[in-house]
Amino acid sequence: MSDLYTWLFRRAAEAARAAQERGAQLKIEILDAEQRKSEAEAALELANSALVRLDRFDPIIGDNHQCPYCWVTNGVRSKIAPIPSDTAVDWFRCETCHTEISTE
Repeated sequence: MSDLYTWLFRRAAEAARAAQERGAQLKIEILDAEQRKSEAEAALELANSALVRLDRFDPIIGDNHQCPYCWVTNGVRSKIAPIPSDTAVDWFRCETCHTEISTE
């Protein structure tokens, strides 16, 4: 009986160690999930407030034109600068998101 008792106790100890390792991994996964949740909540807040930023959009800040995408999407004021074009259409590039915008 004592051999069986010892064998069962060892298996129980192995199971406990495995459970502890799994618990440590689950804790890491939970922390990662909480970080992703925080990031998603911040992105949701930005998305939900896009119409408010649209109402406050000012195409010209000082002497510079402002990127509408950076402002409405992220609440960031960013300059757009003219870029050369061989057409009659004016082109601009955002210095932050690098989006190219035409006046067409």
